[in-house]
Amino acid sequence: MGTLFDQKPRKNWDVDSSDIEFYLEQSLEIAKKLDVNLDQVLKTREVIQRERYNNLYVANGVTFDEQMAGFGKLFQELNQNLLDIYSLLDDKR
Repeated sequence: MGTLFDQKPRKNWDVDSSDIEFYLEQSLEIAKKLDVNLDQVLKTREVIQRERYNNLYVANGVTFDEQMAGFGKLFQELNQNLLDIYSLLDDKR
């Protein structure tokens, strides 16, 4: 059932000035290499990041659906077990 009972702690991401500097330097290198302006590179990165986010959102939804199906099966089993117990108790009366 996906990550259920085995969820690792999520890492918090802090952005500091060295991250920003690295990001901009890398973006400038790409802009020079492709002979485009910096705004085009940054916009392209934004689009790629949104696509990545959408893929993660879909993947998370699939995992959630699988987990809910697992819970549903567990509840069905629990319900059937309770019905069996009540049936046994009624037979003994």
